[in-house]
Amino acid sequence: MNASTRRLLATTIIAFGSLGPLANANAETVLRVGTSTDVQVVDPMFTTAHPTRDHAYLVYDTLLAVDSNFEIKPQMLESYTVADDGMTIEFKLRPGLAFHDGAPVTSADVIASIQRWAKADTMAQIAITYVDDITATGGDSFVMTMKSPSTLIIDAMAKPSGNVLFIMPERFAQLPNTEQVLESIGSGPFTFDRAEWVPGQTRIYRRNESYVPREDPQDNLAGAKVPGVDVIEYTIMPDDATRQAALLNDEVDYLGNMAHDLVDELRADPDLVVETRDIRGEQLWLRFNHLVPPFDDQKLRQAIYWAVTQDEYMGSLIPDPELWKTCYSMYGCGTEYSTEVGSEPLQAQDLEKAKALVAESSYAGQPIVFLDTTNHPLLHGANIRTAETFRQIGLEVELQGIAVATLHQRRAIKTPVDEGGWNLFHTTFATIDVFNPLVNPAINASCAQDNWPGWPCSEEIQQLRQDFAAAKDADEKQRIATEVQRLAFELGTHVPLGVFYKVDAWNNRLKGVGEASVAHLWGISIEE
Repeated sequence: MNASTRRLLATTIIAFGSLGPLANANAETVLRVGTSTDVQVVDPMFTTAHPTRDHAYLVYDTLLAVDSNFEIKPQMLESYTVADDGMTIEFKLRPGLAFHDGAPVTSADVIASIQRWAKADTMAQIAITYVDDITATGGDSFVMTMKSPSTLIIDAMAKPSGNVLFIMPERFAQLPNTEQVLESIGSGPFTFDRAEWVPGQTRIYRRNESYVPREDPQDNLAGAKVPGVDVIEYTIMPDDATRQAALLNDEVDYLGNMAHDLVDELRADPDLVVETRDIRGEQLWLRFNHLVPPFDDQKLRQAIYWAVTQDEYMGSLIPDPELWKTCYSMYGCGTEYSTEVGSEPLQAQDLEKAKALVAESSYAGQPIVFLDTTNHPLLHGANIRTAETFRQIGLEVELQGIAVATLHQRRAIKTPVDEGGWNLFHTTFATIDVFNPLVNPAINASCAQDNWPGWPCSEEIQQLRQDFAAAKDADEKQRIATEVQRLAFELGTHVPLGVFYKVDAWNNRLKGVGEASVAHLWGISIEE
């Protein structure tokens, strides 16, 4: 059965009402997406989880966005103007903006969203300290008054990942960022059909018929966000082989973040396109919990740097050497502030040195609790590799198998391990999330414990991050960034385990799929 016949058959079945939520939608164009994990939290200010971020990009819109050159462009804004003295920034919304419930987007919604976001995001927490006041000057305009001349807030408002500044209605944005917004009412190109959401199975997004895209051409996350289909249907398929089979059998049109060991078979199918959309790559991390034993001891954290080696991790997890590389910079490799300073132990594996540091530490032989995301092959493989390494240096381990969606909740727990707490987890962050000391959540060392889970504490690092924000000279910024990394390795904030490249796969009927910092789905159409 060829692809056209399979699609005709699928359309016929839908017309006769024997499929799920889209059974009577044969006239609609449907983009069928197979994904390994569902959205656990719909509030993009409550978590940095990528499934939540990607959900939010469909439903919400942003004031600013970055193009393929990472230049900042207006998105919801018609304009913004920085005063000559740098003490005020005036913003004006473009016309036609409306939330999915029909209410117009106003400056009150925007201001409330900025204030909530500024409490949640790593970079925004510093950028907002330069802002004295945000005042509405009209229903579609507002002004920021600065404490001192700075445009750092513009950079923070435009960043494409982490806690992205998505604009939501004021009534939701007034909730503290520690309390989840449970509804998804944005002004973006798609609406979320919550009534059709079956958690763990399927979720549906529908074209926002009232959305007014920009007139600029689409370019990465900037420009026109034109829905190319009527419906996006996500089917949750935790097993990668099942997802692969679904694409090969034309049961789905698009797969994101495929398991690397299945890539070759997908590449062999002439009806499929298999590519990396984010060419900057992602870092694999091991993250310590600094609050509870045994990784509240710096010596034990240091022992791990001497024990692991990136080549072993990457080589065992990703078969194709073209899809990974070693990278000893916390800011990613090839970025403006990339440096290897401080990473020397990570580059010179010495198990005897690691064992000696374990012996010098306060470690008392207790099992170290891993949050092991068993439904994520890469992260599960990393947990297995780390457990083997830990045993080599005399550490006991306890791998607690959980789903990725559960990880995003469990890692927020600060209690001891016997009360549901944890000692370490593995995760990934895109290079766009980590490229300087302000955006990188892992080196936010706020001693107020309002930083990213793991909660390292260093007043010295925090002061240097402030100094980086204030610095005007490029050489001074580089010096500060290098010192921040040196101190972060010394403190043991986290362990970078290498860089890998995500691989997406889609049927070649899809048009408009291009390079993107975030693998968005607007602008994609289906050619019959």
